[in-house]
Amino acid sequence: MKWLRHRFQPCLPLGPDSARISGCREHIALSRKAAREGMVLLKNEKEALPLKRGQRVVLLGKASEEYIKGGGGSGDVSTAYVRNLYDSMLEKEAEQKVQVYPGLHAFYKAQLEGQYAAGVTPGMTEEPALSDEQLASAAALSDLA
Repeated sequence: MKWLRHRFQPCLPLGPDSARISGCREHIALSRKAAREGMVLLKNEKEALPLKRGQRVVLLGKASEEYIKGGGGSGDVSTAYVRNLYDSMLEKEAEQKVQVYPGLHAFYKAQLEGQYAAGVTPGMTEEPALSDEQLASAAALSDLA
């Protein structure tokens, strides 16, 4: 049974043309389309969304850097790649849709790397506290958090 499970793992080549069950370009495009069409906004206070073109956005919280794709144990999934929120927003910035405030990215990344080095498992890290100076700088250089 163990080897049957490995044979059908996502992202492993299968079939004579080495097609993949998932993780192929077509499935990634389909997943993105389903996510785009299937997301539901529960509360849109002050009509913050959709973002206006060129809006300056600051991402707050370690989750902007540490994306947990499915959980651990039986909730874990195999993927061809994982993209965090910060990197995804940089794609939108490259498309000139938003401007992403970069000031906290290095801070969150360093804080998480420090926790990982100390043996903390991804997804179990603590939220690092921001200083008043960091918050004031982010607020001054962004329209939306």
